[in-house]
Amino acid sequence: MTLFLLTAAMSAQAQPAGSDQCPDLPGGSTLHWQQQQRDGYLLCRAQDEHGNPAFNLMLTGDEPNLRLARSLRAERAQFAGQDIHWYRMDLANDAAEQAQYRRITVSRLGKDQYAQLWFNATDQAELETRIEQISHLRLDNTPRLGNR
Repeated sequence: MTLFLLTAAMSAQAQPAGSDQCPDLPGGSTLHWQQQQRDGYLLCRAQDEHGNPAFNLMLTGDEPNLRLARSLRAERAQFAGQDIHWYRMDLANDAAEQAQYRRITVSRLGKDQYAQLWFNATDQAELETRIEQISHLRLDNTPRLGNR
């Protein structure tokens, strides 16, 4: 039993993913990916040339356990050929002015395939840039995840 738990814990540790695991970033951007492959999901963190976070993408075979309230809907957009809604994050205790520019969404890509996306913009212009960048992500070469 102890060996099983140790093995499970070791397999859950972050493993660097291959450079072709995350989707292609929009052409002309200065963004690059920081990637982590974990048991059951791939986490892709887009960063700018200074290492500052731009946006996050998690690909998983399990439906994310998020309750996205209709009252928090914000922008409509496209992702992976689908219409999506971005949602304001429900951070009731966050009084920071930038809280109004934080967004999250979940998209079902297919049977047992989900993408969760989120970002923290600093102003309206950056929010619009992030939504535009994400709308141009191509998932053609990303791995299928899940329990099969």
